[in-house]
Amino acid sequence: MLIVGSENLSNKAVAANKAAIKKYSLLPQPRRIDYPGGVHKLQPERFIWLDMNHADQLRRTALIVQDSLARVGPYWELTTAQGKNPGRLAVTIRIDPSQVARPQGYKLTIRADQISIVAHDGAGAFYAAQTLKQIFRQDGWTGQLACVAIDDWPDFPSRGVLLDVSRDKVPKMETLYNLVDLLSELKINQLQLYTEHAFAYREHREVWKNASPMTGEQILALDAYCRDRFVDLVPNQNSFGHMGRWFAHKRYLRMAEVPGEHEEIKARGGGGHFSLCPVDPESIKFVAGLFDELLPHFSSRYFNVCCDETSDLGRGRSKAACEERGVGRVYLEFLLKIHEQVKKHGRTMMVWGDIVNKHPELIGELPKDVISLDWSYEKDDSFDKNCERYAASGLSFYVCPGTSSWNSIAGRTDNALGNLWNAAENGLRHGAIGYLICDWGDNGHWQPLLVSYPSYAYGAAVSWAAKASQKIDLPRVLSLHVYRDMSRVMGWLVLDLGNAYLKPDVLVGNQSVLHNILQRPELSFKHHRIFRKLTTEGLEITLTYIDKVMSRMPRVRMQQADAKVLRNEIRNAAAMLRHSCRLGIARLQAKDGQISNMPEKTRQKLAQDIKQIISEHRRLWRLRNREGGLAESAGRLEKLAAMYAGLTGDVGSEQQIAKEVIYIKPHHFIDILGGYAAYAAGPPITFKPSRTGSASHILKPKILADPDILLQIELGIDDVCGKCGFIFDGVCVDVINTTNRDRIKPGAPCMKGEYNRLLDRRWCKRLGIGQGDRLTAREFCELLLRDGLDDITDIYCDIPVERVAKRTKALKESIRKYLK
Repeated sequence: MLIVGSENLSNKAVAANKAAIKKYSLLPQPRRIDYPGGVHKLQPERFIWLDMNHADQLRRTALIVQDSLARVGPYWELTTAQGKNPGRLAVTIRIDPSQVARPQGYKLTIRADQISIVAHDGAGAFYAAQTLKQIFRQDGWTGQLACVAIDDWPDFPSRGVLLDVSRDKVPKMETLYNLVDLLSELKINQLQLYTEHAFAYREHREVWKNASPMTGEQILALDAYCRDRFVDLVPNQNSFGHMGRWFAHKRYLRMAEVPGEHEEIKARGGGGHFSLCPVDPESIKFVAGLFDELLPHFSSRYFNVCCDETSDLGRGRSKAACEERGVGRVYLEFLLKIHEQVKKHGRTMMVWGDIVNKHPELIGELPKDVISLDWSYEKDDSFDKNCERYAASGLSFYVCPGTSSWNSIAGRTDNALGNLWNAAENGLRHGAIGYLICDWGDNGHWQPLLVSYPSYAYGAAVSWAAKASQKIDLPRVLSLHVYRDMSRVMGWLVLDLGNAYLKPDVLVGNQSVLHNILQRPELSFKHHRIFRKLTTEGLEITLTYIDKVMSRMPRVRMQQADAKVLRNEIRNAAAMLRHSCRLGIARLQAKDGQISNMPEKTRQKLAQDIKQIISEHRRLWRLRNREGGLAESAGRLEKLAAMYAGLTGDVGSEQQIAKEVIYIKPHHFIDILGGYAAYAAGPPITFKPSRTGSASHILKPKILADPDILLQIELGIDDVCGKCGFIFDGVCVDVINTTNRDRIKPGAPCMKGEYNRLLDRRWCKRLGIGQGDRLTAREFCELLLRDGLDDITDIYCDIPVERVAKRTKALKESIRKYLK
């Protein structure tokens, strides 16, 4: 009895010791994790050992371990040599499928004497390193780690994110690289960029020329970046429906299912034209040409041809064929022609499943190498029925939930989490081979990218290990590993702001009523189904809720490089939500719910508010995204501004509101601002024409007279250069004169054009702007005051410091006077 009692006492002590051990918050949560007790102390002058047989595969993994530890603790060198003292090998990394049976799986063990990674393959080792990075992030700074044993592998072999780059917002390359880094840490291994017209096809320039598209060279670079991080960049091109951007041009309209105006269908884009005509031989020739140019830029063996929402099929030129053979049959026939083209390129075709789901009798006729993508975006939608059909037919399929961020401004948190879990649960039950998180950009892509991070994170977690991650502490892991917020507040804040859509007590499928108030101001507040249940009380409750959520912002302490941008993005999203509430309240109180019947003071106040929101929307957009699409996105908000001002007609775009665009180099604009105090003494007409023929005397008064004039950044020959006599073959050949030359440090360029190009590059880097970006003169000034004038010695590093100080002071004074 004494012995048994001692054993029981010992077991209780072990259990108590384990309970007291700090447990790590990991994203995704590993499926098996044990804390045996003890600690591993991080010692200096240790090594990270790579199995020599797989050194090439493991080098990036080892670098992740090395870099993530060095950020918080000692720097350990890489080696493939065992050495005479194995005790100095603090980390060992090897690939051994005999120890880890499942693909992408790994075992991570932290013992008192050593950290060990054993993986099935290179991907598994990479994922082990990402888990270890998250452990370092939590405990590395203390100098010791809790001992732990992790055995981990994914539920879904393919776990992806689809990002919409065709509905206005095309990310800059830096944004895409940062996104890939985040997704790969979350163990996401597939990325798709949804494309309608946002690839720079050489033969179709008119379609994409204003879209700032992805180029072939950029795809090649991104593809390589993804491969290094075990992410498959899958090509994506809508090849049947969603062709409105193409049909807006007469050259392509002849291939439309519904040529010309057609009142029966109100499809999106291109004046009502939506789908290719499947019975027109030109359609498949056109699609084949796109594939020939697009696909060679991708190393992936998959290709998503989309082909969803062909809502006008059978209502135009294919009507007779559809009446004879059925809409589903005609759709399938064209899909099979597309499949033939995909096979010519040696790819496996992916296709959205919505049309075939409406004709389930055709599922069995799909080629067995096709992967069907079953999408649904509401939390109560069940994937169960369609998954069961696909499984029964032997067809491979993905489940495709969404982020619920589009048409929402700040997200729909509860809906997104329910939808993401539903997809994982049913996909696993029926044998789905993939899980694709869809992030769309409908109606202006107003939501900032950070709004989608919670869905990326939760979707990554439940697609990796659903059972272990269903009840993951999402606010905590978001704060730790996504927003890097030491206060642990940012995760809660973004999730809670994403639930503002619930507070008006009016739910609308695939969107929020708050988004609709801003997006569709022409609809009747009294009679339209979206708005008729709105109440002043509900919107006031929503306003109070938003203010309460945002009151936590001062406590946030993010350590991300882009922390300032993240703060401003969520603040502007909250500002848009507040504006929606105030507009909704004002319309409910106005006669017939019309904006024109609101009190003038109310309209003026709202007009000033929306102006600030639009200005910030444009500024933040340009920090992460390309110029193409911004005019259209901002134009949806400018329509509201015009309605507040009592304007009528088609006033929905930036180009229509800003009648003139001035193409200007950054240094030319700054020169104009810097001389404002001197010029202000007389009327603008006193500017004298330049003896060289430049257009400064014409443009200066225009700019100085109107801070809201629209500028486009031009790094080549701008409107100021005009017919300047020093421009030769598009290059400035003017020489810096002797007087100025004496004031510039040795080694600086002596040609004005060369020196000014150098200045322009420095200003662009400082302000986060680039070639083709558009902003008003006021916004340019606000950028300068906010981010550009604290210290400009690095920009004018060729000029003595005392002259730079004088220039800075004069520029600040001129800008403030100009803005007044």
